[in-house]
Amino acid sequence: MLQVCLRERSPFGVALIREGVAEYGPLPIPYSVGCTAHITQVQSLENGEFLIVVVGHRRFRILALNEERPYLVGQVEAITHIPESTHHITKASAKLYPLVRQYVELLAKTGGLDFDASQVPEDAPPLAYLAAALLAVPEQKKQRWLESNRISHLLQLLIAAYTEELKLLRLMPTNDETNIFSLN
Repeated sequence: MLQVCLRERSPFGVALIREGVAEYGPLPIPYSVGCTAHITQVQSLENGEFLIVVVGHRRFRILALNEERPYLVGQVEAITHIPESTHHITKASAKLYPLVRQYVELLAKTGGLDFDASQVPEDAPPLAYLAAALLAVPEQKKQRWLESNRISHLLQLLIAAYTEELKLLRLMPTNDETNIFSLN
C-alpha cells in the first residue's frame, strides 16, 4: 500500500479499528468514519519497515470494504461538517484558542513538547483539528470527536477536554521547579 501511495502520490485512509485485530487472523473491522492521510516524509529502516509522517486531510465515511488484498480497501464518501452560524463557531473557537495555547506552553515548560504556541491557528477548523491531535486521550474519545457533525459541537467537546487536561497539567512540576519527590 505504501509503495502505491508513494508512486501515485495518493492519500490513504486511516480508520480506527473497532474489532478483529489478530496476527494472521481475519482482517479488522474499522469504525465507519475515518480520515484521509497524505504522506509527507518516509524513512526506510534496515529491517525493511518504514517510518512515515502523514498529515490528515479529509473526513470520510466507509460505504463498503474490499478484503481481496492484504489490507482493507474501502469505497468511501467525503463528509463535511453541517453548515452552521459563524457566530457560534467564532465564539467557541475564541474560548478554545487560549486553552490550546496554555496547554502547549505548559507542555513546553514540563519538557513534554517542543512547539511554538504562536503557531496555534485561530481559524475554527484548523484549531479544532490541531487541538484534537495534541491531546493524549483514549482513541475512542478521538473517534467521537472525528465523528462530530458540527464544528461548534466539536469545539465544545474540546473546550471541556482542555479545561480538564489543563487542571491536571498545572499540578505537574516544570523543568525549572524542584521535584519534591526526588530522592537526590
